[in-house]
Amino acid sequence: MHHRDLNLLVALDVLLEEGSVAAAARRMNLSPPAMSRTLSRIRVAFDDQIFVQAGRRMTPTPRALELQQQVHAVVAQATGLFRNDAHLDLSRIRPVFTIQADDLFLGTLGAALLERLRAECPGVTLRFISHDRHDDVSLSLRERHADLFIGAPLPFKPEIRTQSLFTTGFRGFARKAHPIFRQPLTLERFVQFDQISISRQDRYSGAIDEMLAARGLTRRIVLIVPTFFTMIETLRSYDLIMLMPDIVIETLPHREIGLRAFELPFPSAPLTGLQAWHPRNDKDALHRWLRRTVRELCLQMKNKHPALSAPDALNE
Repeated sequence: MHHRDLNLLVALDVLLEEGSVAAAARRMNLSPPAMSRTLSRIRVAFDDQIFVQAGRRMTPTPRALELQQQVHAVVAQATGLFRNDAHLDLSRIRPVFTIQADDLFLGTLGAALLERLRAECPGVTLRFISHDRHDDVSLSLRERHADLFIGAPLPFKPEIRTQSLFTTGFRGFARKAHPIFRQPLTLERFVQFDQISISRQDRYSGAIDEMLAARGLTRRIVLIVPTFFTMIETLRSYDLIMLMPDIVIETLPHREIGLRAFELPFPSAPLTGLQAWHPRNDKDALHRWLRRTVRELCLQMKNKHPALSAPDALNE
């Protein structure tokens, strides 16, 4: 009988989840070369490249995407054999989870997370608290002000645990009647229109403005706000444009509300979302259930909207 190394499934699950060899290596306490060798063994085991070169990135093959949910389910089920979760009766408890998150996650997935949690635990309550740029999220998690953080990567304290959830690109967003849609979009046309900028920082410009400045161009920022969702109604009524994450565009009924997305005439850096928690909750059965549900919801979202999966490239 030919025995397969089931540890390869664990490694494949981590690679698909983390999105890079380096991140997967850190999580599995391996060196990057050792993780690369493991990837080579995975390719042999599945008789598939699993990840292929696409420019400077490596992206998952159709076979890898097909395997992703199945592999995760098998690994989760096997891992569950070592957990003492048998006593956890979700139908009988009424937990309250406090999640610190920005409007990007809350607006796109907050209600979906509640629905998914209540399907197993009808008595659950979610309490979302805001995330301000001055907040010390590590301290918030350490002092139990929040059970979980969901948002963009931050300079966490070394003890804080993190897990990648999704990577999203950006597109432009404007009302359907906006003049930007009348002609093909170039950089020169892009900077002619009044724009909304999202910033929680004291600075009002970023990488895009630096790229434009190098080409002798400056965009016309007329409105600066701290969050994406506050501007949805404004976009419907005025000739303004705004860069919006794909995760928002794909979950909004933008056609019904009179908005339209457009491809940007330049490459933009992707935005990564993660969840973070204090290590005291690593082995807590209820907290593990919450984290697992968040992760599975994001995985389902990526499979439903392939555009969100594309930036999850594997960098070697």
